[in-house]
Amino acid sequence: MLKVSYFKNSSKSVPVICSLALALCCISPAQADTTYPIAVTTYTYTDLFMNHMRNSIHKYCKQEQVQCVFFDGDNNEKTQMDFVNSKINENMAVAVAPVEPTSQNKPIINSANNQKVPSILFNRGLNPEDLKNKKQAWYVSSRESDVGLFQGQMIEEYLKTHKDWDKNGNGKLDILLFKGAKDHYSVKIRTDRVLEYLEKAGIEYDIVEEFNCDWLFENGYSSMKEYLVGNALEDIEFIVSNNDDMALGAIAAMDDIRVELDSSEEIYVPVVGVDGVKDALSAVAHGQMLGTVLQDADEMSKIIVLTASGKVKNAKELSEVTGHPYKSRYVLVPYKKIDKSVAEDLMKASAEK
Repeated sequence: MLKVSYFKNSSKSVPVICSLALALCCISPAQADTTYPIAVTTYTYTDLFMNHMRNSIHKYCKQEQVQCVFFDGDNNEKTQMDFVNSKINENMAVAVAPVEPTSQNKPIINSANNQKVPSILFNRGLNPEDLKNKKQAWYVSSRESDVGLFQGQMIEEYLKTHKDWDKNGNGKLDILLFKGAKDHYSVKIRTDRVLEYLEKAGIEYDIVEEFNCDWLFENGYSSMKEYLVGNALEDIEFIVSNNDDMALGAIAAMDDIRVELDSSEEIYVPVVGVDGVKDALSAVAHGQMLGTVLQDADEMSKIIVLTASGKVKNAKELSEVTGHPYKSRYVLVPYKKIDKSVAEDLMKASAEK
């Protein structure tokens, strides 16, 4: 029977793996040649998209009859690495969204390579050179440049259909920008690409304020609430967010301000996010968000389980199984643009399952 275990990191001690988890990883060399049990760890359990990934990985482990254990990195590099190394030493494959990619990626890949077990890094950035000559090492993420393209398209389409968008008459689109973790590679690419798109489209803009919110809902909420202390809700022309969590936080803050103002006037602020988490899809479907860019957690999770378990050993096999043309072990899954009609269809399909 398939068994799944979860491990919660403690700030007081390094996690001790229970006997159930030990039982999962006691496999013979013959088994290791075919199907590996998988140890999955993400840098935090507070990120909505990471939680979505974890649930999807769990689903595919169950579907593929692959044993798996999960661990919360809790933003602590050392304890996450202790967990990863202990699982590698027990001949388990590892799937890791690391706390600190720049310092963790190579050690994880090298350790797994020495033990001859698969290692999959996902969603946190990796130099393709790190995979060179490591036949069981993979990277799974998405094409970050797609984010700016799709957010830019949604902004441009909105401005074309709403001629009254320039609320202060300065001829420029005034943007509030919500950014993820400082110095994170995705933050730079997502931000740069959407602004480049606007420039190429001939849309003049001003970044009125930018907030570093570390991807978190609560930081998006508090930053927006603080901004609205000295600025009017009706003056905001556009909100661009590096992810859905921060966008939803900003929307929640604006909703609270509307209640506090007790205003009967409907003040709409267009917001675009990234990830396509369930709450964001609902917000788009109900008109609270203009749109989001879906990071395909389902496809990514399927790839992680197939490659980590050893059921898929190269890009050719992966393409055959998934039906998508992947050319290397550096796998970038396309994003998808989600507007109101698409979000409504996705929500309806989800409700029918």
